[in-house]
Amino acid sequence: MQTNKTWYRGSYFTLHKKIQKAKEKYQEISYITKELKAFNQKLYEQIDIIELANSSQEIYSLLQTYKDYPPLLQTLFLNFSFFMQYPNEILQWLNSKEFKEQYIKTNHSYPPLLNPDRLNAKRESKECNVESQRENRDSIQPYPNLSYESIPAELAWDLNLPLPRNYCGILVFFLD
Repeated sequence: MQTNKTWYRGSYFTLHKKIQKAKEKYQEISYITKELKAFNQKLYEQIDIIELANSSQEIYSLLQTYKDYPPLLQTLFLNFSFFMQYPNEILQWLNSKEFKEQYIKTNHSYPPLLNPDRLNAKRESKECNVESQRENRDSIQPYPNLSYESIPAELAWDLNLPLPRNYCGILVFFLD
């Protein structure tokens, strides 16, 4: 319809390219929904397709890149709503050299979806003095909207985030 309205500008010449782009987008979304459905039917039913279509390129490339790393895909699918809220932060971490060296090369069974050092950076900047703040800012920038304090404990567990640096261990009580 749009092409027919602007026929005098030569829009029929670009119609083929637009059809190809739409076809590629449809294939990406169908691949993602197929993978989601195979992973978890309930999760597939809860996903908003329009929201998925907006970020389909990032998700498609992520699935293609890490298709041989099932622990990461499982963590990603279980926390898909969190991924939809913070896709840039997660993609930046998953595409980083540090993530690839620490988790992919060692085939780590519980890869985190966020950089633990960046989550600690905001916490440490409150506790350290001015000189160490300058060093900390130069080395690792904290996430603007995320920190260990802003993420609930259950979600941090699901995201496979390690404990913050100040914690030495966990004390567990068993009640009979």
